[in-house]
Amino acid sequence: RPISGVQLAALPLAGNLVFKPGTLVKAASSSRVLLAGTDGALHRVTDPSVLDTMLGKSWSDRVTFAADQIIGSYQNGKDITDLIGYVAALKE
Repeated sequence: RPISGVQLAALPLAGNLVFKPGTLVKAASSSRVLLAGTDGALHRVTDPSVLDTMLGKSWSDRVTFAADQIIGSYQNGKDITDLIGYVAALKE
């Protein structure tokens, strides 16, 4: 049976949303693009050309938007500044 938005908001959260490694994540309030690493951290991608090379020019279509609170609950991983950093974030 359907529940109201008020009832839904009153339900406790079971835990953090877990992003699959390789998922691109962005908060609606930020321009930063983050990559979910195998270490469970979110890694800031400082150079979008890395994503162009690894995922193609339409990588922005793959970005998952999440609430600031969800992103804030993750550890910050090392910044991804080049292709080596991208690969490292997915191998750690």
